[in-house]
Amino acid sequence: MSDTETTTETTEPTVEDRQDAEVSADALEAVAQATLHAEFEDALRPPTAPADAEAEVDADAANEDGDGDGDGSAEGEGDGKPSREAAKLRHRAQTAEAERDALATQLEAMQRAAIDSHVTAMGMKPAALWASGANLADLLGDDGTPDTAKVAAAAEAAKESLGVTTYTRPRAGLQSGAMAHQPRRDKWVEAFGPRD
Repeated sequence: MSDTETTTETTEPTVEDRQDAEVSADALEAVAQATLHAEFEDALRPPTAPADAEAEVDADAANEDGDGDGDGSAEGEGDGKPSREAAKLRHRAQTAEAERDALATQLEAMQRAAIDSHVTAMGMKPAALWASGANLADLLGDDGTPDTAKVAAAAEAAKESLGVTTYTRPRAGLQSGAMAHQPRRDKWVEAFGPRD
């Protein structure tokens, strides 16, 4: 072989390598369930304000005090810079308030959905819980997530105050003999058996 030719060797992966690379279906299911649970809990946590937002507002306020050209001009000289700065700050504040309100509405809807699913799992319609006068703030824990104990207590109180009863289905095995299904006779047995 010459120096310009290069050879590449390909090796087949061993059985041990393949077994290490394969992940069982149970492990994948466990990871998927854990991920969904973590995402659900993260979605219900109230948003935290970043520390950079306060620093940015302080920096903008400092820039508003001094216009940066260093000539010591006052606001009333007619250059219009301070009023533009104030308009930008007002617009930014209005945008931030609108985003905050939208996020608060979204968070409340998610909290209500989580409470509704818990109440549904208890065998009751969520509308009955809210009709009984339950307040969303009373059903949340200190961290803003729905408290299952408080939700269960409120659901029981709603059942008592509204007179809601849980429907229990009768067991199929306890029917009378007249209602029981008669098994069909085999045609072959009927052909050679006694006549009824």
